[in-house]
Amino acid sequence: MDQLQHHLEYLVMYSALLWQAGLVLFLLSKYLMERLPKTKIIHTQSGPSGTESKTTSRQHETPGVIDVNVSKNIAVGKADSTLIKMDETIRGKVKTQKDKLKELRR
Repeated sequence: MDQLQHHLEYLVMYSALLWQAGLVLFLLSKYLMERLPKTKIIHTQSGPSGTESKTTSRQHETPGVIDVNVSKNIAVGKADSTLIKMDETIRGKVKTQKDKLKELRR
């Protein structure tokens, strides 16, 4: 029983120590990633034909100012005339209208 208690004490102590170390490393890496300047990463690869190709990538790269020319034709005001025509005025109960629709589908 005494050995079991001894093992449990060390288990709790070491697990708490590991959690604290992990939390400190996480917070430190998050702080450093925000504070350090962004750098360019250059990869060089030599292809099968012996030519080298370089690719450059940068994290959080902003494209800068982009000029966009948009021409809009917007009419402000009311329409000159509005005309809405209905083909047929249906009067009656809903059931008869459903029957008329069923006949039109056939």
